[in-house]
Amino acid sequence: MTAGMAGEYTLTLVASTGPKSGNSTSGTMWLLPTDSAHRHPVSAIGVTPEGVVIPYFGAVEIGLEDVGALRIGDVSSRDPDEPGVLWLEQRLEPSEGAVSITLRLGSLANRRGVQEFDGSFTALHVHEVSPDSFAGTWTSGSMGKQTTGYFCASRLKSH
Repeated sequence: MTAGMAGEYTLTLVASTGPKSGNSTSGTMWLLPTDSAHRHPVSAIGVTPEGVVIPYFGAVEIGLEDVGALRIGDVSSRDPDEPGVLWLEQRLEPSEGAVSITLRLGSLANRRGVQEFDGSFTALHVHEVSPDSFAGTWTSGSMGKQTTGYFCASRLKSH
């Protein structure tokens, strides 16, 4: 799993589909390590999904609307029970250590113990990770309509 990713980042989203295709937006994202009580997701019926961990949660200040992405609640919330950003890691191949990383944006999508099946979403799908950055694609949608793009997050150097 990823280690050492907590910190402050510049997040840039670029839309590649949808009405805002070609537009970009940038902002600041904060990632904090989760405590042991929040390290594993809990479903609405109290079940912990196997192979899924939440090493980080946080917040972001960014103009999602500028790229056609949906704002699902408060993306700037730093409440660990309803964070603006939730970093989810899921083991794909236990024997090989392959991991899927998704960052969900929006406090309503990230409410602990609440499972949305057909709700709106905005998610960053991480494809590359380095000590000072991560990047990939993003999707956002509701009721069959979807906008997509790509993103990068670069760690801000402390002064």
